[in-house]
Amino acid sequence: MDQRLDPIFRDYFASRRDDILRDIFALVSIRSVKGEPAPGAPVGVGPARALDKMLEICRREGLSAENIDNLVGEVSYGEGSESVGVLAHLDVVPEGSGWSHPPYEPYLADNGLLYGRGVADNKGPCVISLYALLAFQAAGLNTRRAIKLIFGTDEESGSSCVKRYLEVRPAPTMAFSPDAGFPAVYAEKHIAQVRLEAAINGQTVLRSLSAGTAANVVPPTGEARLSATVPLEHVTLPENVSISQDNGDMLLSARGAPAHASTPWLGKNAAVLLLGALGDVLERDDAAYQPVHTLFSLCAQWDGQGLGIDCADEVSDRLTMNLGKLAFEDGKLTALLDLRLPVTLDAQRILDSLVARAADEGIRAGVLSLSPGLYVPKDSELVSTLMDMYRQATGSDEDALAIGGGTYARLLPCAVAYGVTFPGENTNCHMADECQSYDNLVRAGVIFAHVLAQLAGE
Repeated sequence: MDQRLDPIFRDYFASRRDDILRDIFALVSIRSVKGEPAPGAPVGVGPARALDKMLEICRREGLSAENIDNLVGEVSYGEGSESVGVLAHLDVVPEGSGWSHPPYEPYLADNGLLYGRGVADNKGPCVISLYALLAFQAAGLNTRRAIKLIFGTDEESGSSCVKRYLEVRPAPTMAFSPDAGFPAVYAEKHIAQVRLEAAINGQTVLRSLSAGTAANVVPPTGEARLSATVPLEHVTLPENVSISQDNGDMLLSARGAPAHASTPWLGKNAAVLLLGALGDVLERDDAAYQPVHTLFSLCAQWDGQGLGIDCADEVSDRLTMNLGKLAFEDGKLTALLDLRLPVTLDAQRILDSLVARAADEGIRAGVLSLSPGLYVPKDSELVSTLMDMYRQATGSDEDALAIGGGTYARLLPCAVAYGVTFPGENTNCHMADECQSYDNLVRAGVIFAHVLAQLAGE
């Protein structure tokens, strides 16, 4: 970190405090949830308005800003055959309920926290990234690499924005995305979703079965309905599963604990509990007995042992698997799996092995999606610089992170997630009363300015 630049950057952010707040408030006031396509608004009117406002702010500061198909914006600064990118997004998730204050009426509270949908994810970081570039400019620095600010509008719903950007623009030589936390995230596992299907051929007392709402969440509840009362003398149900009568049917209810699919061991999977209990309740001559037992044996363990795919690497550790949704419909038992696969291993090979193992057990498996992981070595110029700037700014000796989750950065060939939240900071991201410390946001902005000076400055 250049100590001569540090007071320049800090003073610049201090001098622009009112402008920074005004710009964040202007963006957060726009409800930029994905909507129906409209003329000039491919992912909805709200995201298009937010993009227009962000680029208007950039042009106000004298920067060249381009709107690409109303999906993504680019600010290009300086010269160089190579470039350093900053990738952030302007769309937000729906506001939901439970807010203490209207979510699109942002404000700075007495405790120093900004409140409003998007202050943390990701409009506050969009603005602070812009001001990091402006601080770089104010310091009178020249560029050896061009600087690209990239503002997307569809991160929360498929990232069509960045996909379009890469169709019409070269990818930055290296980039970071302020859409996570500090320190740098240098590795992200491959993410896949797989559907398992077992046909129920014959008579069964099973009428319905349901658990989970999304593949990437550990199901907290599940329920099965059976059309007859089954003798329970030989059945010992676990404490998390209960049984009741309803209009002559029997209901099995499982109660677990939610967690993100990247950390399934932190939850208790109600779908797995329900399968196990159902296997004990069904009679052996019931047509659903064997499929239920087979699915349970394949899916019960979060490390994939049942499917014969348990594995790990030195970078991102063990494979994880989550049985996220379970259903019985149209004579078929279906299970939706979310898998996080070690980033340095061959994801397709692991999935092929899963499909083959399931077939051996009479279960049809289909891969629904595969998102390649992210891996930028710790000793690369990008990661080593990001970590040096973070450590010098904070005095921390933390190491770069490898995670099971996925960030915006994985869409670019050489990018990592970096900031803006600091360890221990809670922003209520995607929840009611989303918030972001203004001081920490500026703290991140100063770090970003130093990063640009190191990676792009002469």
